[in-house]
Amino acid sequence: MGNPQSNTPSAEKPVAWLWIQMILDSAAWIVAMCVAVLLRYEMNVQFVSVGGLVITCAVAVACQMVVGFSFALYKGRYSFGSFEEAKLLVVVTVIVTAILEVVLLVFGVAMGIPRSIGFIAFPFACLFMAAFRYLKRMYQESTAKPGAEAQHVVVFGAGYLGTFLVHRMMQDPSSEFLPVALIDDDPAKKHLRISSVPVMAPCTTSLTSWKPRDRPF
Repeated sequence: MGNPQSNTPSAEKPVAWLWIQMILDSAAWIVAMCVAVLLRYEMNVQFVSVGGLVITCAVAVACQMVVGFSFALYKGRYSFGSFEEAKLLVVVTVIVTAILEVVLLVFGVAMGIPRSIGFIAFPFACLFMAAFRYLKRMYQESTAKPGAEAQHVVVFGAGYLGTFLVHRMMQDPSSEFLPVALIDDDPAKKHLRISSVPVMAPCTTSLTSWKPRDRPF
């Protein structure tokens, strides 16, 4: 039996997001390079070599695409916006910066671009690319919550299993359960929120105060 999701829009959406992310990462490098050049020249635009800046941006974008594909950053190896992807993103950006610096060391003077531009652009590129992923993850989590008809539940324990259950329920639009609280007696977790669900101490939560729709899970 074939995969029923192979030709559906939902199956194509992750692929579309990967292409969108490549475009956003390219834009992040372009903006980072422009910011780096302006900072290097202390906002004196008349010193900027437009042709050299265009070539440098093209090299940075090309390196990002090649290195990103080589490390499967744009092949969906890790969950979008996860810590694993963030670590891989930093590794890819460091490699791109190193390649860019080698190019600038050799051709920077001829292009009229300072050789320190790669180092200046590196933190801005990381920041912009991480910001795009964070915004996308926020949007994804805000639209993936269970519907209004989901039954309210309370999860006992804010440990690994309880955290896993809350994450799964809050990221599944078809889930029949909507967590409204976690019960845990660890004082260090009294202010903790997991996927916007608060952790409450047993003494602050009364079983008789729960609504009929709520039930422990």
